[in-house]
Amino acid sequence: RSNAYRQVLPSETKYKWSIQEDHRTTEYCRKIHEAAKGGVSMPELQRIVKENSDPNTYDPSRPWTPHLNCRSIMIRKV
Repeated sequence: RSNAYRQVLPSETKYKWSIQEDHRTTEYCRKIHEAAKGGVSMPELQRIVKENSDPNTYDPSRPWTPHLNCRSIMIRKV
Protein backbone atom coordinates (compact mmCIF):
# COMPACT_ATOMS: atom_id res chain seq x y z
CA ARG A 1 0.00 0.00 0.00
CA SER A 2 2.70 2.51 0.91
CA ASN A 3 4.61 1.76 -2.30
CA ALA A 4 1.48 2.26 -4.40
CA TYR A 5 0.69 5.55 -2.63
CA ARG A 6 4.26 6.78 -3.22
CA GLN A 7 3.98 6.03 -6.92
CA VAL A 8 0.68 7.80 -7.63
CA LEU A 9 0.15 10.47 -4.97
CA PRO A 10 1.99 13.76 -4.42
CA SER A 11 4.56 13.78 -1.61
CA GLU A 12 2.52 16.33 0.37
CA THR A 13 -0.38 13.86 0.74
CA LYS A 14 -1.41 13.26 4.36
CA TYR A 15 -2.25 9.89 5.92
CA LYS A 16 -4.15 8.58 8.93
CA TRP A 17 -4.25 5.30 10.86
CA SER A 18 -7.61 3.57 10.46
CA ILE A 19 -8.58 1.30 13.35
CA GLN A 20 -11.37 -1.18 13.97
CA GLU A 21 -13.02 0.37 17.01
CA ASP A 22 -14.08 -2.57 19.17
CA HIS A 23 -13.03 -4.55 22.24
CA ARG A 24 -10.10 -6.14 20.36
CA THR A 25 -8.44 -2.84 19.37
CA THR A 26 -5.05 -2.60 21.06
CA GLU A 27 -3.65 0.39 22.91
CA TYR A 28 -0.82 0.45 20.35
CA CYS A 29 -3.24 1.15 17.51
CA ARG A 30 -5.34 3.56 19.57
CA LYS A 31 -2.21 5.64 20.26
CA ILE A 32 -1.17 5.62 16.60
CA HIS A 33 -4.71 6.56 15.55
CA GLU A 34 -4.81 9.46 18.01
CA ALA A 35 -1.35 10.76 17.06
CA ALA A 36 -2.17 10.80 13.34
CA LYS A 37 -5.86 11.70 13.40
CA GLY A 38 -5.34 15.07 11.73
CA GLY A 39 -3.26 13.57 8.95
CA VAL A 40 0.53 13.36 8.75
CA SER A 41 3.14 12.70 6.09
CA MET A 42 4.00 9.10 5.31
CA PRO A 43 7.47 9.31 6.96
CA GLU A 44 5.87 10.86 10.04
CA LEU A 45 3.22 8.14 10.21
CA GLN A 46 5.89 5.48 9.88
CA ARG A 47 7.78 7.09 12.79
CA ILE A 48 4.60 7.20 14.88
CA VAL A 49 3.88 3.54 14.16
CA LYS A 50 7.43 2.54 15.11
CA GLU A 51 7.37 4.56 18.35
CA ASN A 52 3.99 3.16 19.41
CA SER A 53 4.51 -0.48 18.44
CA ASP A 54 4.79 -3.52 20.67
CA PRO A 55 8.53 -3.67 21.42
CA ASN A 56 8.35 -7.46 21.77
CA THR A 57 6.94 -8.12 18.30
CA TYR A 58 7.65 -5.10 16.07
CA ASP A 59 9.87 -5.98 13.12
CA PRO A 60 11.41 -3.20 10.97
CA SER A 61 10.98 -5.40 7.89
CA ARG A 62 7.20 -4.94 8.40
CA PRO A 63 7.04 -1.22 9.30
CA TRP A 64 3.24 -0.99 9.07
CA THR A 65 2.55 -3.83 11.52
CA PRO A 66 2.77 -2.47 15.06
CA HIS A 67 1.82 -5.76 16.72
CA LEU A 68 0.82 -9.31 15.90
CA ASN A 69 -2.63 -9.79 14.33
CA CYS A 70 -3.01 -6.06 13.67
CA ARG A 71 -6.26 -5.18 11.87
CA SER A 72 -5.47 -1.49 11.38
CA ILE A 73 -4.18 0.16 8.23
CA MET A 74 -2.73 3.35 6.84
CA ILE A 75 -5.19 5.33 4.71
CA ARG A 76 -4.97 8.54 2.72
CA LYS A 77 -6.59 11.54 4.36
CA VAL A 78 -9.21 12.94 2.03
